[in-house]
This record gives sequence, structure tokens and C-alpha cells, in this order.
Amino acid sequence: MIKEPFKNKGFAVWLSKLESDVLIECAPHNGAKIAIMLGLCGLRVHEICKIQNEDKFRDPTIGLMAKVIGKGGKYRNFPLDSRLEFADFSLCNVETRTITNWFRFSREEAAKRTGDSGYLDCTMHDLRRSWCIQALSKQILPETIKLWGGWSSSSTVFENHYVGAGIKSADLQKVEREKLGY
Repeated sequence: MIKEPFKNKGFAVWLSKLESDVLIECAPHNGAKIAIMLGLCGLRVHEICKIQNEDKFRDPTIGLMAKVIGKGGKYRNFPLDSRLEFADFSLCNVETRTITNWFRFSREEAAKRTGDSGYLDCTMHDLRRSWCIQALSKQILPETIKLWGGWSSSSTVFENHYVGAGIKSADLQKVEREKLGY
């Protein structure tokens, strides 16, 4: 888990795939699991509240996708985790506060189960950060991540608040350094 101070509001947190899966396992019910998985697909909490089952589709070239109305009322398509293919998105059609409460339960349970208090600093929005870093670590092009995440191609928000502090972290640099093989 990578944590960096963020805007005098606590921390920005980036979770590994394993840490993300722990949060899903700790969710109190299927609706919460689906909401967390959607967050880990790059959705903002208000987008999770609005997504419908009809928003899922299988693109013949790209694979399992969904569409969402993002910031500014703009549609965007993004890849869905294959575990969500048959998920009932109506379980997530609740207020943002409800999803935030489900997430709070999940992170507290994850902290108890693992003994890692870092989970307590994690927010729903950190799932979006984690999706971004996990995608970059799989060598997905930044421009593709921006497209799927709804950022403009020249987005300084993407560079500074989603990638920036995480990439500067010594923990992440150590992992990246090991990829060099020397």
C-alpha cells in the first residue's frame, strides 16, 4: 500500500491488486462488492450510483465494457472487470453516502483481518487512484487510461493527483526498479 499526504486532507492511497481484493472480500454484501469492483474499474462514487445493467456491453474487438455518464454529463466507455459480467448493478443504485458507508465497513474489516491500519486511510476515490496505478503497472498507455477514466489528454489532474505522488513514492519506485532486471 502506498500512502502519501494529500492536500492537508489526510492521505492519497494506492492499493495493490491483492490489497484491492481484500477490500472486496471484506464487503458486507453483494451490492457493496459490486460497488468496490466498479470503483476499481475507475469509476467515481457518483458514477457507481447511476450505472445500470443496460450500460454493460460486449464490444466484439475490445471485450466486456460499460458506459457511464461522467463529469460534465459526458459519456465514456471503460473496460469492466470480468467478474462483473453477470453482476446486478441495481444493487448499487443507492445514494453516494450509502456506498461510502459500505466502503467504510469494508476498509475497517480489512484493517482488522490483515492488521494493516493503512486501510483506514483509504477512501472510495482511492479505488480510482489504485485502478490508475494498477493499469500503468500493466503497461497500459497513459492516453488509454485517460480515455477510459474520463480525463482530457492534457489533464494535469491525472498527472498530479492520480499518478504523481504515487509514482514518486519510494515503494513504487522500488517495484518499478526491479522490472529493469539489473
